[in-house]
Amino acid sequence: MNTKITKTIVALSIIAVLTSISPAAVPMAEKVPGNAMVYVGWAGQSLTFKGSMFGQLLNEPGVKELFGTIKTAASKALEMTEEQDAPAIFDSTWAMAAIAWQKPAAVALLDIKIPRQGGKNAAPAAGPKEPTPEGFILIDLQKDKAAFDVHFQKLLGLVGKKAELSQVAIGNLSYHSTSTPAGPCSMGYVGNFFFLSIGDGAATKIASVVNGKSKSLANSAKFAAAMKEVAGQNVQMAYYVDLPRLLTIAEKLTPKDSPDGQNKFRGIIKAIGIDGVTAIAGASNIVDRGFHEKCRIFSPAPHRGVLMPASGKPLGAGALAGIPADADLVVAMNIDPVKVLAEIKQIASAIDPNARKELEEGLSEACEQLGLDVDKDLLAHMGDQWTLISAPSLGGTITGTVLTVQLKDATKFSASLAKIEEQVGKMIAGNPNRRRSPRGTIRKYKSGEVEVHYVSVAGSRDPIPVAPAWAVHKGKLYLAAFPQVIAAAVGGTKEKPLTQSPAFAALRKRVSPNASILTYTNTPSLVRQFYGAVLAGGTAGINALGKFAPSIKPEMLPPLPKVEKYIWADISAVSSDAKGITIESYGSMPGGGLLSSNFSPLRQGLATSIALPALWSAKRQARQAVSMANLKGLGLGITIYTTENNDNYPPGLIKLVETGSLPAEMLMSPNSGRKVRKDSKGKPIPPFDYVYLGAGLKTTDIPEPAMFILAYERPEINKNKGTNVLYADCHVAWVSMAKFHRDLAKTQKWVAENNK
Repeated sequence: MNTKITKTIVALSIIAVLTSISPAAVPMAEKVPGNAMVYVGWAGQSLTFKGSMFGQLLNEPGVKELFGTIKTAASKALEMTEEQDAPAIFDSTWAMAAIAWQKPAAVALLDIKIPRQGGKNAAPAAGPKEPTPEGFILIDLQKDKAAFDVHFQKLLGLVGKKAELSQVAIGNLSYHSTSTPAGPCSMGYVGNFFFLSIGDGAATKIASVVNGKSKSLANSAKFAAAMKEVAGQNVQMAYYVDLPRLLTIAEKLTPKDSPDGQNKFRGIIKAIGIDGVTAIAGASNIVDRGFHEKCRIFSPAPHRGVLMPASGKPLGAGALAGIPADADLVVAMNIDPVKVLAEIKQIASAIDPNARKELEEGLSEACEQLGLDVDKDLLAHMGDQWTLISAPSLGGTITGTVLTVQLKDATKFSASLAKIEEQVGKMIAGNPNRRRSPRGTIRKYKSGEVEVHYVSVAGSRDPIPVAPAWAVHKGKLYLAAFPQVIAAAVGGTKEKPLTQSPAFAALRKRVSPNASILTYTNTPSLVRQFYGAVLAGGTAGINALGKFAPSIKPEMLPPLPKVEKYIWADISAVSSDAKGITIESYGSMPGGGLLSSNFSPLRQGLATSIALPALWSAKRQARQAVSMANLKGLGLGITIYTTENNDNYPPGLIKLVETGSLPAEMLMSPNSGRKVRKDSKGKPIPPFDYVYLGAGLKTTDIPEPAMFILAYERPEINKNKGTNVLYADCHVAWVSMAKFHRDLAKTQKWVAENNK
């Protein structure tokens, strides 16, 4: 595709992004075809929007000046490129965007066309060979169509010098079109509406709906019912996703990966719990100059998979008790750790057949090291009420962060915790025979009524700036990076409780009273605390760019009072019912409903589930890498020995330890988890994790060093799935069992012949 055409599409797509960021009923839904499976509508600028905190912030002279300076700097930067028309293209695009973002607009995906697959002897199907989308951007230019068209025509003239643009006329509809790998791209007008579409027939579908000849999305009963639950009186932005249609298309596009010609797609969708989702809808509503944003996931209970963490019981009356009013961040949630772990196992199993096994092995390994059962002895005694608090009065910004967990049985949990402390204490104690070995110690001390335990590490080359701490007090587990934070959280601060703050109480009423997850962010406090860092970093950046864009000056960064003027605290909540899950938020800036931290349990749950197989694989590969490093060290020690002993290989691995060529710890593999045993004189006691075959041989005896196994890791350590091997030429490799057995047979034959 011609680069000029590409730039036209990119330029117009920039406008789409700027215009699809919400007062009408649901913006532009009456102009979108009824079969749209993804829709985003933007209401444009209105008096309500301009009067909002966000609208007022955008109208600040300094903000306008900043955008103007960015435009000038970008245009000048493009002047230095080899593309002669680049600055003019950018200027036209910017001018169009400046008009478009103020107007009602919609972005929609109507379909994804999948090429027909012919039979074995069938002739190749006509049409595109790759999936092609069908969608569009639609902007209601209203009285500013003429001003917009001036820049649009200029843009067409600039890119049309070499671009293969054609004029298409269908009835009263006339537009420009060009071919792209994704299908025909069309752009033009239907009355005062500008459109940019992709796909065969998309332009005529747009015109049909705009002219009132076809059913619109607004007339869809399913869409109307969904929007009724999220849209308010002043909708600034709305979105809708017909998830079942998207999943059906995604399934067809997913490669079939099993002998019966099927794929695991539906199994994975079911495992992550979204197979019952019928739609996702959301809206950003302007309420009292702030943004109340609501997202609804329509899915019948019981909620499973990634939706399960969002379906906990409503927070109890005491969930926020003891939280100081100066808290910068509060996250309170009802979530059952036992159920979460079970869902993670279920999802991992569906995504990768070996994932659950890997996970179970990892948990089993952890249980063995800790000397207890993580499920039965730890998670089973934890309650479902969790709270994360970060407050300056607890120990400073960020550092004053503490996690609390309500316990079902504090006595049994404390007993299990004592076992963990004992095992962890042994693991972090370090090597007392090595002067520079860092030594960790678990310490404890009394602070008022609470006994705080923490880890102290001494002797590290790089001092560790934290002392991980924990305590069990009055049926709660406390975790923090510093013992002082726990002492402050238990003992209390001079701050009044957050629940007694009128400002918080007013904010709390903005979201569901039945929330199972609640997040509160004291944005003004965070802005004030981090403004200095932003000021320093921003000034440094501006000074660095000064030689390229002299018009950008440090004075353009807004003073703190101007920023604080438009910033409120934010609150967000997750609640569930028999028909679905609701995520909502309220604050002075838009974006909370979509970007709210309350999405994190869902997003992180999905990400964790998908990443588990990779994480366990990475852990296994890391252990293999250490084992290979051990073998390379062994090979280096053998090379030193043969150099000093007339090409004779050492009689055994212990000899290398005695001569100082190899630390005794390197005789054991990290894959086995075993530690080397030593006698009273400090001499290593076999068996070791590596088998050595060079005893009694000389380097000159080896006819093919690259095939001769000098040492190898015992295969049973890796469950006979392969093993790490050191060859006589000193290269180390992970080999399959088939290759290992072949090379071992040759090696043993050579050894037998040499001994004769």
